[in-house]
Amino acid sequence: MSDGSEPPAPDAPLPHAPELAPPAHMPKPPAPRWLRWVPIVGACVLLADFAVLGWQYTVGGAQAAGNYFLACIQLFALGKEGSIPVGLFILHMPAQLVATAIILTDLAFVLLTYPLFHLAFEALSTKRGILGAILRQAKANAVKHRTTVERYGFAALGLFMILPGPMSSPPMGIILGRLVGLRPLPVLLLICAAIATTTAVWTAIYLFVLGEAAELDNRIPLVFTLTLTAFILGHTVWSGIRSHRREKAAEAARTPPR
Repeated sequence: MSDGSEPPAPDAPLPHAPELAPPAHMPKPPAPRWLRWVPIVGACVLLADFAVLGWQYTVGGAQAAGNYFLACIQLFALGKEGSIPVGLFILHMPAQLVATAIILTDLAFVLLTYPLFHLAFEALSTKRGILGAILRQAKANAVKHRTTVERYGFAALGLFMILPGPMSSPPMGIILGRLVGLRPLPVLLLICAAIATTTAVWTAIYLFVLGEAAELDNRIPLVFTLTLTAFILGHTVWSGIRSHRREKAAEAARTPPR
């Protein structure tokens, strides 16, 4: 029985429930349980590094301990390629001790800082200052090799990690693994293995090649080391200046004229 209201026209759209707006902030996936153990392991590696430093002071005095300390901290300025010949031919340290200093220092740094890369990389890379600039430059370099790693996976990432140059740095490997969506734990284990392997291999190569060159002229290792050190430092400074100029230009382009 009709109630007097007219039925809807055949062509009229059917009423539907309003769509729910997505939440403003999507919750982030929880951090993996193993992540909490990474800085603990890193602290243990750092303690081992200090133990070797104390052992050097015990057996060789302040000079031996100072040389070991320099071999550790120069890694952050010269990288692996520059630190090894400095330790061998300027500090005159045994090859095993040079490799130990670099491996322990590099592993401690990676393990202690990895949670920051895993949990807050995007936030840190947008900050002003040196850290933000370094992370943005590292991400820009990693993007260049993203397609290759997406195609070949861990094999390509492992190859990049054992080759000399900026792509072999642990932060670059971590960022590249994140960009292509590789599982974080295998990436971290691969980077730690690459640190130990490449350090040992490059120490042996430098020792053999420059040792043979020293048979011809004992000044060759020193000249090579000083030249390489100057090149690495100059390249680092120039890259920082270029990156700063690009950021200034991009900021000026975004700022509307008054």
